[in-house]
Amino acid sequence: MATEETDWQSKEKAAAIKAVASLKRALNSSISKHFNSRSGQLRKSSVKDDIKDGMLDRLILKSPKYSFVLHHGYDAVEEVQPKNRKGSSVKPHFRGGTDGTSISGYQRSGGSVSGFKRSSKFEGAGHITEAIYASNVLETLANDLAESRAVYVTSNILPTWQRKV
Repeated sequence: MATEETDWQSKEKAAAIKAVASLKRALNSSISKHFNSRSGQLRKSSVKDDIKDGMLDRLILKSPKYSFVLHHGYDAVEEVQPKNRKGSSVKPHFRGGTDGTSISGYQRSGGSVSGFKRSSKFEGAGHITEAIYASNVLETLANDLAESRAVYVTSNILPTWQRKV
């Protein structure tokens, strides 16, 4: 029984390692296809497996925050409200003269900053989805995990069924 248990766990771990390597390779390929590298932070994206109780629980994608923004796109429009300010709230400025004296804030008149719309809509690149489909990781994991977990299920069901007979 112990060898069966370690057998399916080792198959599960092997399937996870294979999926991680395949997805990381496809993700780096997709990033280099969609983006020009400047700082190289996107290239540091990684994929990690999370195994709990000997079973693959999930694949974790670690990437900078802007990678996910670039993947999904941005569609928010923010409106900045106009602001009025008093002359006393303005910092003192230096005159451009040779004596370098400053004009205090109380001697200046207030002003208003008009409102404006700040919008930066852009479509997402979809590089993460492209990497998942290109690596074919979902089908591979489904097949590999179905084989390894079938052994686990039958090893747990069979002893209970034999006890009842």
